[in-house]
Amino acid sequence: MRRVIINGSVVLEDYCANNNFASGGFIADSKVSGNLSLPENQQYMVRNSSIGGAAGCPNGLWSMVYSGVQGAAAPVLTGQCQ
Repeated sequence: MRRVIINGSVVLEDYCANNNFASGGFIADSKVSGNLSLPENQQYMVRNSSIGGAAGCPNGLWSMVYSGVQGAAAPVLTGQCQ
């Protein structure tokens, strides 16, 4: 997604799959007023955006990158979600 404004929270997950996994994605130059939830994603990048917060397990998954993101979760060096 690029250059979008979302008034509210957004969950990016494949609800049509048996395991709900989604692999990879990109958000740039956007604003999400609520939480950005990436519960089952891998290799996700968010840059030059503003989010209300991060929900789900944004730091416990693989290759989550926030660059220039207001409201991004603090970095956590772990492979597990608590």
